[in-house]
Amino acid sequence: MATSVLIFAPQNPIPNRALPEEKMAAIRWEKRLSEIIHYRSDYKEIKSLKKGGTIGYIANKGKLDDFNLGEFSDELVGLTILGKQYPGDYLAIWTFGHAIHTFLLRSSLSPVPKEISFRLVPPLSIKRSPEVFAGFRSWFEGSAFSPDFKALEQEYMGTEISVVNWIKAFGVTGAKEIKRLDNEFLWEDFEKVALLLLSNKEVPASLLKNLNEELKEKKLPKKRKASNKPGEMARMIADIEYDLREVVGESENALWKERNRAAHFYWDITDDQALQSLTVGLGMGELASLGRLLAHYPMEIRRDPIFLALAGIQAESANGHVFVESFFSFAECVHEVGFTLAIYPYDQRSQFWEWCRMDPESGYIDMSSDDSVWAADLFLPFKKIVPGEQLKKWFEKQNVEGLILDVEADGSYRLHSYTEEIVLHDKEKLESAVKIMDIPQIFSAFGLPDLLKPGEWQEGSYSGEKDNGQWEDKRRDSIKRCSSLPAPVAISSVKDLLELLPKQIRFRTQNNSQEQMVFRLLLPAPDDAFLRSLAKDFKLRGLTENYGDVWVEGNALWATTYSEMITSFIVRIMGSELPSQSTLFLDAGKNKIYHYEIRTEPGSNEGFYRSSLNPSGESQEESSKKVFGSYNGIPEYSPLLVDVLLETKNRIYFKVDLAGEKPKDEKKIDILDKALQDLGMIPLGDFLCNQLNNIIVRGYAHEEFYAVIMLPIIEGWTLEFANEFEDDTFLTTTTNLSAGILAVDKITYQKVNPKNYEQRLKILPWEMRRLHREQMEIRKKEGKKCKPIQPTLLGLVETMESCVKKQLRES
Repeated sequence: MATSVLIFAPQNPIPNRALPEEKMAAIRWEKRLSEIIHYRSDYKEIKSLKKGGTIGYIANKGKLDDFNLGEFSDELVGLTILGKQYPGDYLAIWTFGHAIHTFLLRSSLSPVPKEISFRLVPPLSIKRSPEVFAGFRSWFEGSAFSPDFKALEQEYMGTEISVVNWIKAFGVTGAKEIKRLDNEFLWEDFEKVALLLLSNKEVPASLLKNLNEELKEKKLPKKRKASNKPGEMARMIADIEYDLREVVGESENALWKERNRAAHFYWDITDDQALQSLTVGLGMGELASLGRLLAHYPMEIRRDPIFLALAGIQAESANGHVFVESFFSFAECVHEVGFTLAIYPYDQRSQFWEWCRMDPESGYIDMSSDDSVWAADLFLPFKKIVPGEQLKKWFEKQNVEGLILDVEADGSYRLHSYTEEIVLHDKEKLESAVKIMDIPQIFSAFGLPDLLKPGEWQEGSYSGEKDNGQWEDKRRDSIKRCSSLPAPVAISSVKDLLELLPKQIRFRTQNNSQEQMVFRLLLPAPDDAFLRSLAKDFKLRGLTENYGDVWVEGNALWATTYSEMITSFIVRIMGSELPSQSTLFLDAGKNKIYHYEIRTEPGSNEGFYRSSLNPSGESQEESSKKVFGSYNGIPEYSPLLVDVLLETKNRIYFKVDLAGEKPKDEKKIDILDKALQDLGMIPLGDFLCNQLNNIIVRGYAHEEFYAVIMLPIIEGWTLEFANEFEDDTFLTTTTNLSAGILAVDKITYQKVNPKNYEQRLKILPWEMRRLHREQMEIRKKEGKKCKPIQPTLLGLVETMESCVKKQLRES
């Protein structure tokens, strides 16, 4: 579970909303704070801060990348902006991946924040540096925060940092540890899940939770879907076994090792003399062909469904497609089916194979002895075919001698004999052999030689390049791209990449092709556990995500992506410490090659503590100053909002000082403004409602009515004349042709098309006043009285609020 903690210690007291002179400042603070803590809607206020700070918040979420801070307008960006507006000390501690990150901004001293990231478990060859910790400790000298440095140093210098203890040292309780599961525990769970799914049983949710959290992309289902085609579940199990091996490394369990070792035998079997004794066929021939192939594999796992699924993937990778479906289908039914052995006259083999639909060109090397009298085939019933019943029909129709041995999944069997020449000599041996499908011993129990003796082959004889799927091709291509590298540039720590690499590396589609980025971290010594942990994190948001591949090979971590990889996230995920002589390679395509080597121990330079914060925060802050053209409206913390005119239960109205900002239709607005003043209207100023923050309202007052020019910050303008009557009805003459599109009681709109006045714009206010007065006279004759016009901005705002309440049907 990921954790984020935010602690604020502004130098001055937080503005008091109850004091009129501090109200605007308080609203700005609350808005900035709200944008930070409500960004994810999971933060809870910390009731007691024991190590400094005025106010603090904590959040715990389930995914390792839930707090990928510094990417967009998130907590870290908001914290930086808040710190600049309200100088003081601001602290953030969070987990992203299997690392903990600490960020400190002391804006009363310097606007430049400091940040450090530590992997929870460091590389084996790293002895964490006391000098690094001393530099970290120096950040807090004279600050508002007084963490327990003894506890922090104990965590830092230990074998694994505890997230709970690290955050507790800052006086905050309630953090959660990142669950780091034992790899063998995961393999045990996966075995249980795989066996249940392959036997078509439902999987308890408790078994799936940890596995699916680790696997990220592919998820194990709770049960097999009824619509699954035969073999689909076995294929999924084989694919996920590969993914799990990539994430946590191979299992040390002897059975898992044997499964994987034996599954790879297909490459050797089909590269040697044994290939020439195999058969292929359809229908009954397919059942017999798998039986003949399976005789080459270790007897102990021939009926192991997980091994059969893994063997199917290897057969497919080696282009042995005729056996792929057979392996997968048998894996899904082996728990409930046995096998059938047919022994028949050797001189009938051609006719028998033809009836079985076996390819006569396959199996052309006869492994039987020269004086063979009998031949045999083993049928594995993985399709909706009952071999025993079909074989009986053949024996009876052909009137040939022989024997049929039908074996059930539990080891029980039935003998159907068509000859007196084959006699059971050893019943005990047969009963023992059928349970484990020991074919040579079955023949021996009848006094026969091994009639299905497999062809000769040697483990490891295949000398070609094994293809484990499409991803292997891509991986080989990626590795080739770094086969010839320029000499590495020396760097002192991974933080140097923030200057040397682009802040964001993007890949865009051009001419229907995408540039692929290749990244490699090469450690000077093996450290599989560290690299596996890092590989998990490279699949998080902002790194390879779902558009790339991550794998560990020897001392190297490889990552490819067609998406984008954010440099600051690369730095954070790897942690601030990597062994000296580690190299970092990045191929961004189009001859953009980066190659670096860490040549000095970290901790000796100030750059080691620099922040990885993406500068998007700066651009966001700058963009908020530009009013017209902003699609997000004017935020409540904008310096353009200078005072609170009216605050109701649902809305706040602010006085606006455009401070030199000019509307897009400046010339037209100037014409309208002059015409309105020529009509005797008094300019009242500009205001904005926080619920309608895309529109600035410029107000005017006349003894008879109000007028407003509405200035949408995107484009356009609207001119309106308005009156409120004592019966709470409204009359509005407007150039907004869409006004009143939703019927609202007590509001009457009279519309004037502004396009009719484009060439004589200064006439428009006069014409609108005339039309408005005509309607007012009608209402006077009806006995309606206008509410008094207050020639103040507040008076206009109160009238507008009354109208808004009517439009929103508020009581």
